[in-house]
Amino acid sequence: MASQNPTPYPFQFDTSDHIETHNNTTTLTLKNVRGKIPSAQTSRLRTMWLEAHRDPTKIIAHPCGYDGLSARLIEEAGFPMIFISGFAVAASHGLPDTGYIAMGEMSARIQEIVRATSIPIMVDGDTGYGSPMNVRRTVECFAAAGAAGVMIEDQTWPKRCGHTKGKSVVSRGEAYARIQAAVDARNQGRDIFILARTDSLIHGWDEAMTRAKEFKRIGADGVFVEALPDREAMRRCAEELDIPLLANIIEGGKSENLSAKELAELGFAAVAYPWTLVAARLKGIREALDGLKRSLMTGAPPMILGYSDVCEGVGFNKYWILQTNAQLARDYILSQPSDALNNNPWAVYQALDLFSRTARLMNFKQAKLNVAKEALMSMESPPKVVIEFGTYIGCSAVAWAAILRDLHGPFAEGLHVYTFEVSEEVASVARDIIRVAGVEDIVHVMVGPASESLAKLVEEGKIVKGGVDVAFFDHWEKFYLSDLKLCEDLGLFRVGSSVIADNTDIPGAPDYLEYLRAGGRGGEGSVKYVTKSVQSEHIVERRPREFQPGLRKLSTNDYLVLAGTFHGVHAITRSITPKLPLAPAAALATTPTTATTPSPNNVVSPSATSSTPTSSTASYSYPNPGVPATGLECLETDKFRLTCFQTLTGTKFLLFTDPLMANIEVVMKKIYELYADFVMKNPFYQLEMPVRCEAFDRNLQGWLRGRT
Repeated sequence: MASQNPTPYPFQFDTSDHIETHNNTTTLTLKNVRGKIPSAQTSRLRTMWLEAHRDPTKIIAHPCGYDGLSARLIEEAGFPMIFISGFAVAASHGLPDTGYIAMGEMSARIQEIVRATSIPIMVDGDTGYGSPMNVRRTVECFAAAGAAGVMIEDQTWPKRCGHTKGKSVVSRGEAYARIQAAVDARNQGRDIFILARTDSLIHGWDEAMTRAKEFKRIGADGVFVEALPDREAMRRCAEELDIPLLANIIEGGKSENLSAKELAELGFAAVAYPWTLVAARLKGIREALDGLKRSLMTGAPPMILGYSDVCEGVGFNKYWILQTNAQLARDYILSQPSDALNNNPWAVYQALDLFSRTARLMNFKQAKLNVAKEALMSMESPPKVVIEFGTYIGCSAVAWAAILRDLHGPFAEGLHVYTFEVSEEVASVARDIIRVAGVEDIVHVMVGPASESLAKLVEEGKIVKGGVDVAFFDHWEKFYLSDLKLCEDLGLFRVGSSVIADNTDIPGAPDYLEYLRAGGRGGEGSVKYVTKSVQSEHIVERRPREFQPGLRKLSTNDYLVLAGTFHGVHAITRSITPKLPLAPAAALATTPTTATTPSPNNVVSPSATSSTPTSSTASYSYPNPGVPATGLECLETDKFRLTCFQTLTGTKFLLFTDPLMANIEVVMKKIYELYADFVMKNPFYQLEMPVRCEAFDRNLQGWLRGRT
């Protein structure tokens, strides 16, 4: 579909200085950061708004999206940001924009769109859904879901579309309290762009300007005065408010429909088009339905788009890339010496984990598996039956089989892992890998929707009531809760069964988490859940240590969020900076070893792996895991610097320092020397262990103390 969007986007913004590479070292500089925890997307969004505010030839013109497909098409068309409009989201639910949609629906939609796109996302937060405390929670939740910006307004609840009748606004004091709560959430947590909206023009010009100026003073990043009637009002607004401004163009609405170029010249930084895609959807669907009805008695249905165009438009090409990577993983496993992997499930798992460092594989990584393994090994009644939602290449299924064998011995009967995969092609890859691991007698790959496969297993008597010891969810987060409830309805769990789910925080399954934390359905005779957060248990053992007091204080969770963010950015920059050396086929005869290690417990936060998604360049030549790729080594804001050093064993040290501190490389070198002396030379140390060594702590602390 190369001709699908032939018109170039007319306004260009400079983001080239975000990532710089010099001599195999990549540094990420985040501009215009606010708040305690930086966000690359928020930095990019705020920088664009400021650039457009200062340059009358530029404006961030963007349509408003409402779901993953519309958002992906917006990005595909070259627009630099997406605004998730409350009006559009309500319309996608078949509802008017009159307060029906609240924080839960919007948070879920943010996560859906974040997964589908890579450009910054601004979200309509309406009134914040309650008191200032609710506003704060809304801003925090939207930021955690992946939004780069949020708009909070001063309408009463239930709010209404700003161009429709019947709207009203709260008092000045309440309006100011809402924006203050939003700004506080930003300043004390994750950075997020705060756009303050006022609908108070219904009470006159002076009222609207008074509120807008106070929003700026409180600390909003931008202001939106809704329903400015004409060019003259827009010009006056831009002259009176020296802050990035948003215009809102609704085709046929209350505001004069100026071009984006004219709005830029008037002084606006951005213009949103909230009705455009909703109108296109309404018109397009109605016309398609009418055309279909007219064809029913005359011939074939009208051709709106060709088959290949529809497949490309909804993302099959990306799926086929993942499928290709799955086949590369199979080729890699089959290329290994048979004596290294055959009938050795742990060796197969570790080889796949190693390969996933250089290919885009959605594997259950070693650090997470270690936690899950510990949970299974400590169950009062050792598990025999595992059901897994999401097979992919069979990596985790092989691991579950290995754990069951470790618990019951190699000749135990009644051990089963039932794993569900929707794609026959990918399932075929998984079966080949499972066969190499020698666990095909334990692992059963079921093809088709998980709900149908599970119901069939119960109907055939292969899984009995109370017969599931462990359920593992690692497919599409949207289905976690419905599939969990299906397990309940089929009566599969017993007292003591374990339920494990991956990616419940990011990309996120908020409805699933809320359900578990509430204990389940709560009715008499229903399943009751006692939840345990793997992340919170991990924090205890992987808490960063402060060796040098004086920096701005961050909480443990702040460190974890920063480290997690850095880990993802590090993986991305490794994929765009050169170049994993290729190992020749002959060099692949060595037995793979564990490829991922938990990060140390000392001066770092707990990034757990060194996985690096890049593309394989040949069928049987693979990146040499013994030589690490380059990648981001420094993330700097005006408040602190984060420096990364990754060891050859995969451990990452993240050092938080003052941005002006000199000789960081000397400190890092000394940390590594002490790590080698007191950790790596410890005969009881294993790579999958976090660094918990008093001698390391004590010597590092003493060395740092001697430098001051």
